[in-house]
Amino acid sequence: MEAVNFVRSWSALWLWMHNLNKSLIGARVNEVYTFRKAQINLHFIKEDHTLKLAWEKQGNQAILTLARQVTLPKRRVKVLGGISRASKILRIRIHAKDRLLRIDFQDDSYLILGFFPTALDIYLCQESALVDSF
Repeated sequence: MEAVNFVRSWSALWLWMHNLNKSLIGARVNEVYTFRKAQINLHFIKEDHTLKLAWEKQGNQAILTLARQVTLPKRRVKVLGGISRASKILRIRIHAKDRLLRIDFQDDSYLILGFFPTALDIYLCQESALVDSF
Protein backbone atom coordinates (compact mmCIF):
# COMPACT_ATOMS: atom_id res chain seq x y z
CA MET A 1 0.00 0.00 0.00
CA GLU A 2 1.39 3.39 -0.95
CA ALA A 3 1.24 6.40 1.31
CA VAL A 4 -2.26 7.80 1.50
CA ASN A 5 -3.10 11.26 2.81
CA PHE A 6 -6.39 10.44 4.42
CA VAL A 7 -7.09 13.28 6.77
CA ARG A 8 -7.64 16.50 4.92
CA SER A 9 -10.83 17.19 6.81
CA TRP A 10 -12.25 16.15 10.15
CA SER A 11 -15.07 14.17 8.54
CA ALA A 12 -12.52 12.13 6.55
CA LEU A 13 -10.98 10.93 9.82
CA TRP A 14 -14.33 9.42 10.84
CA LEU A 15 -14.45 7.49 7.57
CA TRP A 16 -10.90 6.11 8.02
CA MET A 17 -11.09 5.12 11.70
CA HIS A 18 -11.80 1.48 10.86
CA ASN A 19 -8.68 1.31 8.66
CA LEU A 20 -6.59 3.08 11.28
CA ASN A 21 -7.76 0.72 14.05
CA LYS A 22 -7.21 -2.36 11.90
CA SER A 23 -3.70 -1.26 10.97
CA LEU A 24 -2.40 0.03 14.30
CA ILE A 25 -4.07 -1.75 17.24
CA GLY A 26 -1.52 -4.13 18.75
CA ALA A 27 1.41 -2.41 17.01
CA ARG A 28 4.56 -1.59 19.01
CA VAL A 29 6.35 1.78 18.87
CA ASN A 30 9.68 1.62 17.02
CA GLU A 31 10.78 5.19 16.13
CA VAL A 32 9.43 8.67 16.81
CA TYR A 33 11.29 11.43 14.96
CA THR A 34 11.10 14.56 12.87
CA PHE A 35 13.22 15.70 9.96
CA ARG A 36 11.16 18.71 8.91
CA LYS A 37 9.59 21.53 10.88
CA ALA A 38 5.94 20.92 11.82
CA GLN A 39 6.02 17.20 10.98
CA ILE A 40 6.37 14.15 13.22
CA ASN A 41 6.78 10.55 12.10
CA LEU A 42 5.87 7.53 14.21
CA HIS A 43 7.05 4.09 13.12
CA PHE A 44 5.17 1.10 14.46
CA ILE A 45 5.92 -2.62 14.14
CA LYS A 46 3.01 -5.02 13.85
CA GLU A 47 3.87 -8.66 13.26
CA ASP A 48 6.57 -8.44 10.56
CA HIS A 49 5.40 -5.15 9.06
CA THR A 50 6.51 -1.61 9.74
CA LEU A 51 3.97 1.19 9.43
CA LYS A 52 4.59 4.92 9.41
CA LEU A 53 2.06 7.37 10.77
CA ALA A 54 2.97 10.97 9.90
CA TRP A 55 1.30 14.08 11.30
CA GLU A 56 2.04 17.42 9.62
CA LYS A 57 0.81 20.96 10.18
CA GLN A 58 -0.40 22.68 7.05
CA GLY A 59 -1.73 26.13 7.67
CA ASN A 60 -4.45 26.00 10.30
CA GLN A 61 -5.01 22.23 10.15
CA ALA A 62 -3.02 18.99 10.10
CA ILE A 63 -2.75 16.10 7.65
CA LEU A 64 -2.34 12.52 8.80
CA THR A 65 -0.61 9.99 6.54
CA LEU A 66 -0.40 6.22 6.96
CA ALA A 67 2.18 4.30 4.90
CA ARG A 68 3.39 0.72 4.76
CA GLN A 69 6.54 1.53 2.77
CA VAL A 70 8.93 2.93 5.38
CA THR A 71 12.35 4.48 4.92
CA LEU A 72 14.32 6.39 7.54
CA PRO A 73 15.87 9.71 6.50
CA LYS A 74 19.60 10.10 7.16
CA ARG A 75 19.08 13.26 9.17
CA ARG A 76 16.42 13.03 11.83
CA VAL A 77 15.79 14.32 15.32
CA LYS A 78 14.24 12.00 17.88
CA VAL A 79 11.28 13.51 19.70
CA LEU A 80 8.81 12.45 22.38
CA GLY A 81 11.42 10.38 24.18
CA GLY A 82 8.89 9.42 26.85
CA ILE A 83 7.28 6.82 24.59
CA SER A 84 8.63 3.39 25.47
CA ARG A 85 9.66 1.12 22.59
CA ALA A 86 7.79 -1.71 24.30
CA SER A 87 4.53 0.25 24.24
CA LYS A 88 1.72 -1.38 22.30
CA ILE A 89 -1.36 0.44 21.06
CA LEU A 90 -4.51 -0.59 22.94
CA ARG A 91 -7.06 1.65 21.23
CA ILE A 92 -7.51 4.71 19.08
CA ARG A 93 -10.29 7.16 19.86
CA ILE A 94 -11.65 10.40 18.48
CA HIS A 95 -12.61 13.32 20.70
CA ALA A 96 -15.10 15.04 18.39
CA LYS A 97 -15.72 18.11 20.56
CA ASP A 98 -12.05 19.11 20.64
CA ARG A 99 -11.15 17.52 17.27
CA LEU A 100 -8.42 15.35 18.71
CA LEU A 101 -7.20 11.84 17.94
CA ARG A 102 -6.07 9.89 21.01
CA ILE A 103 -3.82 6.84 20.84
CA ASP A 104 -3.79 4.84 24.09
CA PHE A 105 -0.77 2.67 24.89
CA GLN A 106 -0.50 -0.42 27.08
CA ASP A 107 1.63 1.33 29.74
CA ASP A 108 -1.06 3.89 30.76
CA SER A 109 0.38 6.56 28.48
CA TYR A 110 -1.39 8.17 25.56
CA LEU A 111 -0.64 10.41 22.63
CA ILE A 112 -3.00 13.21 21.60
CA LEU A 113 -2.86 14.49 18.00
CA GLY A 114 -4.58 17.82 17.36
CA PHE A 115 -5.99 18.77 13.96
CA PHE A 116 -7.41 22.28 14.12
CA PRO A 117 -6.18 25.68 15.37
CA THR A 118 -7.45 25.32 18.94
CA ALA A 119 -5.27 22.20 19.46
CA LEU A 120 -2.75 21.96 16.63
CA ASP A 121 -0.04 20.14 18.57
CA ILE A 122 0.92 16.68 19.78
CA TYR A 123 0.94 15.80 23.47
CA LEU A 124 2.33 12.76 25.27
CA CYS A 125 0.67 12.09 28.62
CA GLN A 126 1.36 9.52 31.33
CA GLU A 127 -1.54 8.86 33.72
CA SER A 128 -3.22 12.20 32.90
CA ALA A 129 -0.03 14.26 33.38
CA LEU A 130 1.69 15.98 30.46
CA VAL A 131 5.12 14.41 29.83
CA ASP A 132 6.16 15.97 26.51
CA SER A 133 4.78 17.87 23.55
CA PHE A 134 5.68 18.65 19.97
